[in-house]
Amino acid sequence: MPEPPGPDINVDNRLKLTILMPVWSPMRHTLFQMLASRPDIRLRLLFEKEALGHRPSWQADSGAAYDWEIIHSFHPGFVRRFRLIPYRLPFFIQKDPPDVLIVVCLAQAVIALLSVCFMKTKIILWTGENRHVLSRRSSPGLMKLIRRIIYPFIDGFGCYSDATGLFLKNEFGVPESKLFKIPQSIDNRHFKRDEKKMPHGREEEKYTFLIVSRLTPLKGLVRMITAWQKLPREMSE
Repeated sequence: MPEPPGPDINVDNRLKLTILMPVWSPMRHTLFQMLASRPDIRLRLLFEKEALGHRPSWQADSGAAYDWEIIHSFHPGFVRRFRLIPYRLPFFIQKDPPDVLIVVCLAQAVIALLSVCFMKTKIILWTGENRHVLSRRSSPGLMKLIRRIIYPFIDGFGCYSDATGLFLKNEFGVPESKLFKIPQSIDNRHFKRDEKKMPHGREEEKYTFLIVSRLTPLKGLVRMITAWQKLPREMSE
């Protein structure tokens, strides 16, 4: 996949980058710190809520080394699945127009497009979308129709996998020039094995498997366990 689209740098020679997310996420913290430390980027984070009911501990730290704000999106209680509508996003965008606005879901993308009308802001959608994920949405037929209308106006798609890029290309006709890969990743140093603390007698050719996720079919736990069972016994015991 090609590199992400690069807009012109603004007058103070820094790229004004705004990222909109439902809530602060611990898995993104290192990424936020890295982006905020770059001298060529002015990072601004917008979170739709201070926390979510099923993730109460996911709250941004007031002492974080990056700028962030809560925009207090609306949650329509009649919607079966959890959805937020960032109706106040236009105000935050007009107050400080970014060069690049990154969003992570369809509702954000729709409001973002309305927010940057007649502006030079480029909109990037981070997504791990695939046929399985889309089939689990409410009214998948309607969701496909909205995507076919909206996606031609998105400037770039940050895909979590090659499969996502292929799905967007085949299902919605997104050109390859708009697709670039941004694998979901973590800082492996947090999980590095301390050999001094390893159980006595453990052989080095053994492997340790770790998965961190919600216990839901959407996260592919069954696929992971099935793959683990197919490994040679001497590798996993």
